[in-house]
Order: sequence, then C-alpha cells, then structure tokens
Amino acid sequence: MTRIEQIKKLLAMADEEELSVSEHRWEASRLIWEEIEDGATQRGLAKEIGKSHTHVRYMYNTWNLIGQRLPADALPNFNTAYNSPEVRGEAADEEDSGSGDRRRRGLDGNRGDYSTSGLVLQAVNAIDALARNPAHWETITEEELARLEEIPARIRRIVRHSRS
Repeated sequence: MTRIEQIKKLLAMADEEELSVSEHRWEASRLIWEEIEDGATQRGLAKEIGKSHTHVRYMYNTWNLIGQRLPADALPNFNTAYNSPEVRGEAADEEDSGSGDRRRRGLDGNRGDYSTSGLVLQAVNAIDALARNPAHWETITEEELARLEEIPARIRRIVRHSRS
C-alpha cells in the first residue's frame, strides 16, 4: 500500500472510529509529513488525498512542530494540536509573547471545551486569529472564503433562536 493510500485510509478510519480518531490523525499527519519531506508539494498531495492544501499544511505542521518532538504516548489530542496557534502560525497575544504559556496550554493533552461557552470562545478566537494575521489572507482558498461568508447568517440564526 502506498503512502497516499495509507493517508486516505487513515483519514477515512479517523472519520469512522470515534475511539481512535486522534491516533489515526497523528499517523496521517506523520505520513503527510513524510510525503512532503520526500518532495511532494502540498497542493499536489492535497489533490491526491481529496483535502485542501491548507489542511495538508496544518497536518504537516502538526507533525513537524509537535509530533516529532514527543513520544507517541505523550502526544496531545490531535485536534488540540492541529488547532493550536503554533501549528496555525498565529501570533501569540501580546501578554503571552514572552512566556509562550498560551501555546503550551493548548497542547497539554486536554480534549478541549465543547460546552456552549467553550465553543463560542473557540469561534471568537478562530475569527480573531484570522483577522489578526494577514498571512492567512494570502493563502485562503475559495472554498474557505465561501465557508467564511456563511458564518454571519449562521450566527444571526443562533442569536435569533437563542433570544426568542
């Protein structure tokens, strides 16, 4: 089985098997890193595995910046690492710039807060991070722009239903 086939299989398994999602994504991240290190382009690999080049970049960064430096039994939840400022290339808040505490907090292995407050905070932080970092604006795809354009209507619907 080629690495491309392994990546596709692992990503499909990650979508299906709730108990081992993180492990499958870590392995897919490692294989994506290997493909790129062996000379594949991020855009080419993205096309081959049916994902966006941005997703491939974040998968690569996740392994390159985090996966390589930790033993397998110490890896944090994959989604926590994948969505961290370290992987996304987002600047830390000014108050954290000297210590890096915010980045370490995001990678401590916690599964994340999926409460209403936690999800709202994640949404606000994600939009804020995009707004603060013009480097993202240069790499954003048409698909990602379309998703962003859907957000205001979704927010209005949530607010309207919550207030009624």
